[in-house]
Order: sequence, then C-alpha cells, then structure tokens
Amino acid sequence: MNSTGNLKVAKPKTSRRARRTLVCLLCKSKKLKCDKGRPSCQRCIESKRLCVYESDSQPCNTAISPKDEHLSSKDPIREKSSISFMTTNTNTNTNSSPDGNQVMTPNTLPSVNYIKSSYLPNENNSIVAQPIITPNSSAPSGLDSDVTSDIYSMKNNNWNRNHARDDHPTMVSPRDALSDNKGTSSKLMQTPSDLKMKPERITTVPNIMMDLWNPRDILVSYGSTTYYDLPYGTHSVAQSDPYLRALCGCLHGDTITELRARLTSISTNTPGLSRNIPVGNQTPQSDTSILLDNNHYKLKENADSPERELHPLKFIEKAIVKWIENSNEQVSNQLPLDYFNTTYTIDDSMDPNLLSSLQTLIREIELILMDKPVIDSLLRKFYEEIYPFYPLFDIRTFETNLIYILMNSNGKRYEFNVYNNNIRKKLEMLVLFLIILSITLRSPNLDSEQYRIDKNVADNSARQLLIYAQKLLSLLNGFKFTNENIICCLLYFFIASLLNPENRDIDTTHDRVLTLRCIENLSMTIGLFNDPALYPRYTKDQTKNEAFHVFRRKLWIGLQSMKLEILTSNGGSNCLDVQYLNTFLGSTPDLISNLSSKLETSSEVDRRIFSIQEDKYHFHILLSRLMTSCTAIGQQQNLQEILDNIKIVLDFMHQRFPLSKLTQTTDFKNIIVEPSWRGARVDVGSLEAIEIFHVNILGLSSVMSIYNKLIFHFEKECINSSEKYERYYHKFFLEAINIYLQLANLITDFLRDKYDHVMSSNQKYSINKYIVFSLVRLWLVEMSYAARFSYKKEILKQQRLASSNDFFNEQHEEDIQLNSILVFNISHIKQQMETTVNLAVEKLQDPYFGCYQATLMVRYLLYVMNNAGLAEVINNFWDRAFNTTEIPEYVLQKLNMKWGLSTKGTNFVAKYLMNPESLQNLNLSLLKQVQYMFDETTFYNHPTSEAFEIDNSPPGFDNEEMLNQFLESNFDLFLGVINDNLGELPSL
Repeated sequence: MNSTGNLKVAKPKTSRRARRTLVCLLCKSKKLKCDKGRPSCQRCIESKRLCVYESDSQPCNTAISPKDEHLSSKDPIREKSSISFMTTNTNTNTNSSPDGNQVMTPNTLPSVNYIKSSYLPNENNSIVAQPIITPNSSAPSGLDSDVTSDIYSMKNNNWNRNHARDDHPTMVSPRDALSDNKGTSSKLMQTPSDLKMKPERITTVPNIMMDLWNPRDILVSYGSTTYYDLPYGTHSVAQSDPYLRALCGCLHGDTITELRARLTSISTNTPGLSRNIPVGNQTPQSDTSILLDNNHYKLKENADSPERELHPLKFIEKAIVKWIENSNEQVSNQLPLDYFNTTYTIDDSMDPNLLSSLQTLIREIELILMDKPVIDSLLRKFYEEIYPFYPLFDIRTFETNLIYILMNSNGKRYEFNVYNNNIRKKLEMLVLFLIILSITLRSPNLDSEQYRIDKNVADNSARQLLIYAQKLLSLLNGFKFTNENIICCLLYFFIASLLNPENRDIDTTHDRVLTLRCIENLSMTIGLFNDPALYPRYTKDQTKNEAFHVFRRKLWIGLQSMKLEILTSNGGSNCLDVQYLNTFLGSTPDLISNLSSKLETSSEVDRRIFSIQEDKYHFHILLSRLMTSCTAIGQQQNLQEILDNIKIVLDFMHQRFPLSKLTQTTDFKNIIVEPSWRGARVDVGSLEAIEIFHVNILGLSSVMSIYNKLIFHFEKECINSSEKYERYYHKFFLEAINIYLQLANLITDFLRDKYDHVMSSNQKYSINKYIVFSLVRLWLVEMSYAARFSYKKEILKQQRLASSNDFFNEQHEEDIQLNSILVFNISHIKQQMETTVNLAVEKLQDPYFGCYQATLMVRYLLYVMNNAGLAEVINNFWDRAFNTTEIPEYVLQKLNMKWGLSTKGTNFVAKYLMNPESLQNLNLSLLKQVQYMFDETTFYNHPTSEAFEIDNSPPGFDNEEMLNQFLESNFDLFLGVINDNLGELPSL
C-alpha cells in the first residue's frame, strides 16, 4: 500500500493561479541574472550546483527540491556493488516535465523515493548500508547529509513563509512525504525559535560512586609503539567515546585502504616501479605483492568513474608528504653512535681522543654561527618574548658566564673559549646558549630584514644548532653528572621542541610525556622540591650565593609550569604530585612572589613575572587535586568530590585570572627596559594578559574534558536505567556545552585579534602551539556532539521507515520536532567548525605543520557533513569491514590495536551505535536547551538559508589523474605510510 495513502488532499481553491517563474530557483533566490537554460542554466553549470526550476503546472512552493531531483535520477552512489542497501519499488507514477525536471502531484507521490536510505534490518537481521557521496556529486544539498538536504527543505517550507500555504492546500512538499505523511508542511515544520528552550541548570544531583576508567580505553599500540595514554589525552578521549572511536577508526582505515589501493594500481601499471622496493630494514624485494595485496580493492580504470567514493586521502595527501619528509629529515639528523654510551668523562683532564672529538665539534658550531650583531639581537629578542613565559635562569648570571666563553677577536664573529679550566661548566653554558638561539630563530615573527637572516636560513640554522646542543648534552652525560645547569638545558631543549612550528604534534604525545617525567625525576634526584633554604650546606658555601638559591627555585617553578600545561591538564597527576607542590611552599605561601626579594641584582621584570607565577602555581595545585579526584587508578570516583573541585578551580581562575582584564579599553601595556638584558624592552602588561588567557584555556579545556567523560559514563548507564541516570546525563551534557562554547568563543576572539590591544603579537609565539592543541580538542568535541546528533537522526529515520506500512502508526509531533531540531543543532556545529577551521587556516596553518594537517582532516569532515552524514559514512566503512573483504585484514588488525575496534566479535555498529537505547535520553527537552545555547552564542555566523549554498568541492587535486601522478612521483614516500609507519595517519 502506498505509504502516502492516508494523506488528506484538499481541492484547490478557485483563486487566481500564481504566475510561473521562468528563471531557476537558485538564481531567483540570489537575485542573479539567469539565462533560463534547461535543464541547467549556465550559471549553475559553472558553479557546479543543481539547477532547479519551478514545475510547469505548479507554483513556486511545489517545485521539487534539489534533494528530490537528485533522488529521481540514476544515482551512482547507490550502485556500488560491494555495499548492499534496501531499494523499495512501488507502483507509483512520476511525471516529468518537458524540460526534464521532475513534477510532483498529489496523486503521484511515491511512498519511498522521498525517504532517505538507511540502515535497515534485512532478512538475515544484518545491517544494510548505503555508500557515501561521490566526488562527482555536486550540490548545495547532499542526498543524505546531516545538514544540507533537510535545511534546504526547511528553507523552502519555513524561512520563506511569505508564500501562504493556505492558498494551495493541495500541495504536499517532499518534506511532508519524508515526515511520515502527516498533514502539510506548514504544520509539520517550525522555525528555529520554536525549537529552543532556555536551559535550566541542574544544581544538585545525588552523590554516587563511579567507575570512569577502563584500561581498554587508554592503551594505544601501533607499529613498534605501545603506550598507556594520559586519561584525557586525545586517544583516550576518542577511545572513551564510542562514536568518536568508530569515526577515528573509520577515517584511519579508509585513508590507509585507499592509499594502498592507489599504490597497488600504480605499481601494477607502471613497469619497473615494483622492483627494488625495500621492506623496512630488510633486503629489497622483486615483487610488491607482499606489500600491496590487490585482491580486496579494485580501482576503476576510468578516472572519472562515478563509482569512486571520496576518501579522506584526497584531502590530506599533501599533509602526508610533508609528514614523511619531516620524518625522513629527522632520521637523517640522528646523532652519531660515537656520542652515546661513552665511558669518557668530560673534565679538565679528559681523554685525548675525547678532547679531539670535542674540538672538532666546537669548530663545526663556530662555522654555522651567525655574525655577532645577529646573535646579540637574537638574545635580546629571547629576553623580550620567550624568557618571560619560561623564566628558568638568572639572565645577569648567564650574561656574565657568556663573557668567559664567547671571544670576539675581529668584532664580527664569536669564537668559543671552553678548553682551559671549568670545561664542564663552560660547555653547559654553551649548550644553553645554542638552545636559546635555536628557539628564537624558530619564531614565526622573526623579521628577516631586522635580523639580516632569511627565514629558510634561520630555520635550517635552528635545526643544526639544536642538533649540536643535543650532541654536547650527550657528551656531558647529565644522568650521571646531575646538576642544576643540566636540568635547565633539558627543560629548554624540551621547550624548543614544543614551540617548534615544524613539529607535527597536534596534542601532547607519549614521548613528550615521557621526556617531561624523566626531567621531573631528575629534579627529584637533586631535591628541587624543597626550598634551598632547607639545605644548610648551601648557606655555608660562599659559592652558593642567593642567586644560586633563586636559580633552584626558578627551575622547580618552571618545571611545574610545564607539567601544568602538558601533564596535569590531560589528567596526568596524582596525590604525590599535590604533596610535592605543597612541600615546596612549606609554611611560606608567598614564597614564589618573594623569591627575588633578597637578591639585590633582581630585575623589576622578574618580580612582575613571579607575581603572576605565584597565582599560576596555586592554580596548578587546585587543578592537580581536581584531576586526582577524577583519575585515581584502581579506585572509584566520588561525583560530589569532582563537582566540588571543579567549582573551586573555576572560582579561583575567575578571581585571579579574570577575562575582564582582556577587554579593558585603557592602555594595558607596561614596557620595562632592562639595560642588563642587552637593553631588552619587556611588555609585562602583555605578559600578564597572555598568562590570563592561557590559564583560562587550560582551565576550561580541562573542565570540558571532565564533563564530556561524565557524559560518556552516564550515557552508558542510561541504557540500563534511563530514569535513574537521565538527570545526570542532562546536567553534564548542558554543562559540557556551556564550557565548550566559552572555550570556543575565547579562542576565536584570540584568532580574530580582539586582544591585540593588550597582547604583543611578538609574544604570541609562546602561546600559539597551545592554541593548536586547544583547537584540536574543540574539533574532537564538536565531532563527538555532531556524531551523536547524526546517529540520533539516523535512528529516527530507521524507526520511521520501519513503521511506514503500519496502518495504525501516526507520527508524533515530538518526533517531528526532534528530527527538525537535530538538523538545526548539526547545522550549528557545522558552522562552528567552519568558523574555527577558517580562522586556524588564516592564522596558524602556514607556520604550524600540526595545524596544517589537522585542518585538512576537519575539511573532509565538513565535506561529509555537507554531502552525506557522519552516521552514514561511519556505518558504510564498518559495514565493509564486517561484511566484505574490501578492507585488508592487516589494516583491520592495525585498527584493532590502535583503536580497540575488532571485526572478529559482535558488530558494535548494530549493537550500540544504531541501538535506539544508546541515545534514548538525548531527547527533545535536552536538545531544545542546546539549541537555545547555540542561538545565544555569537562567535560564528548562525545557519541561514544562504549559509548552505556553499562550495562543497574538495581541496587538493582537480582530477584523479593528477592525484595518481602525484602518488607515482612520491611512491616510495607513500609506501612507507602503509608499512612501517602504518598507524600514525591520519592524525587526530
């Protein structure tokens, strides 16, 4: 029976018919001149958009939408043989106008053609999938997108309500058929203002004990690497969220499979290319069949075949090449083995062979060193822009020591004097000197004319200087000869790697965590956690003056600042960390701000710096307590304790680091000149503003991670006891959205330069990398929310289809509203993502490689949201993984090791992701409150009818042939990705 049979179709009124418009609807909506060409006008052809005209027999509001015209045509998306999906044929008639545009009449409404395909149970109770959009599909509205198709219908039926529906009661829009055939569109669809409700904060919930952590969600393993991630590290966040987990596995597996298939095709069709290909460290192979098994996935010989799906590879292939080039560069710059595990000891009477090697090394450094004026300017730039954020040593003492190791014989270049007495101390100062130069040369705002050094030359010099510094550090063997200078050098070496724009990291990595913890253990070894005043031997030693005491305090405070940013904010703290933080303060809470008060040579800048550091140190203590209450290993977590600690952290942050200072209209700058710092002009006002901003970023992102973890936990609990845990789920969902919007607003304001009146652009170098990290966190959270909304929408569609032939079924108004509000919520998230990614591209993509590769992947996800749907793409990939042999077995093994997703057991897509109970508490009441919060947020352009007329073409290569040529020319580089390096791409 036709599912539209229960529609009540009234007879048309005898009013005068509206005159049919001859121009296409797209040109009409944009008020552009149209050549009226049929079936497509020239303007739509050039812009690659679907051209839609009003029907010959109906007025404007009966014209079929682009979505439905797309459905009526032969769709290559639905013809991919490897994916099965349900097609229902009914005895309905579809009329076509002479111009080729499909015309709908009340008597010929199809029962299924207007309904998007979905995952439906087939005869074997398996999941039936539909493929994703192809690159040949161009449209302002994708066939099954999360956003665009439904928004287009809403645009025609709601936002353009000036066409009174009462004038044409017989007209039933495609949206009506989609919505289970209940009444007219004007009754079904509501405006966004009708679909929102002011959120009510749930202030109290009963306290409970929780088991938040499971080891399976924290372990990561790929290739030769295995590690236990931080609780709130990016991999842990992705693995704790079943929707993000499935999405990341899908992106990862799809990219590698597509890359592998393309390389297989190239090696097969290119004579000689398949020979002499090394496998790791093994001997070359004469056949690539070991590497590229071609049994699973065939590429079409026709590059323009409409059957090809658009994979993430087309968006990120250039990032892969840069990634591999950087990897190869790092490999070529490995230190010689002669400098490791040496039994030599550097001192005034060292072994002659070691002295000879040292002299050679020093001479090589002198040759690559810049001229004296350039070095002097670089040191001053470091004191002005970088030292205020990482104050680990006393500059006056450092400058005094430089006098003894830098010789200036001709007035143009420096030579080193390190061979007489105190060789170790001089080499330690030389290492620190080289690292300082390297950090400064990496600054994106380095003026080539002012410093008389080209940017490329500066980057190359920075790499070489850092390598030589590392060689000298290895020779000094700091793990045996432990002292304060070694720790200072190691910390600045860590900072140099962290701030390096060429570093591909997009978040805290396990090797960085391990390095910082090693430095921390080294600091414990020499007792930095106690104030030096507690060691009487220092006070009785004439060489250990007050400057030495201040040096030790600075090292401990600087180390804790790095821990706050890298470890604690990601959940890497425990009770012992809190005890050490408090032990250093002892009975003197204001020790940090007064640490330079007894030093006669202390600078005013240092006093201002450590006044800020004192508040930052106390914030670290509070955040450590919060994270410890959330992440105690082997113990249950107390919800009330977590909530109390969150309140304490946020209250302290708002009091001591108020964002209101960043919006002051008065002059916030306060420049202090330090003659003993080579005349450095330090803007301490900008320093304070950036520290306020940074602490708020750390605090908000940490609390956001905790709230999202609570969402994941109570979402699972609601499956078993919905009524008991719904209140918790709603509370933390709204709290998480609230914090997320605050964080996004703060970051976008920064990227839009709204704080430039209080922040020096030169000092932003020290904060930019953390902005990249925070953006990645935002994008992960946005995809987490969008995936949930997409799956909720997909489940509603499945339920609607399953009951389409039920005579007694009536679609409830709540379900209609729920579907509509999901569309609007997804569209808001898409707009938010577009805003942040566009700002990231404009401000950070060029200098920061990690940001570059992340924005490319986000572009792909936006493309998916515009043209298909997150749920469809995820389900499509995992259907191939479970039910076909398209995904190679070794790829599935790698996905299992890295993401913990195995195709050997239960189909988790059917069991959890497509299970209506999983998101049963993501209901209309909650979504209305989310919609209200989105509508009240102003950092992005809210979705409108015009917002969805966008260019969905992917970046990168214009056609398949160009991409294949690119892969062929870089065959060896890409081959490494699918072998030894498999698992690292795509990055989160």
